Amino acid sequence: MEAERILLILLGIVLFVLLVMAIFIAYYVLRLVRTMRGLSEQAEFAAKNFASFSSTMRKAAKPAAVSSIVGSLARKYFKKK
Repeated sequence: MEAERILLILLGIVLFVLLVMAIFIAYYVLRLVRTMRGLSEQAEFAAKNFASFSSTMRKAAKPAAVSSIVGSLARKYFKKK
């Protein structure tokens, strides 16, 4: 009878330790998920900003390309004279 009580107490202690460890692990997993969610939101925001930036640069590059072509043609024309 005494051995059964000792085993029961040891089993209770082991289960308590496992429960405490499971609570800590769950807490840290939730923290990790929240951190990853924040990082993904920041990455999405950065991607949207980059898309907007590249669109603006494309719009600005068209006049710059045209002026570059006109400038090079003008230089060639005036060098010949």
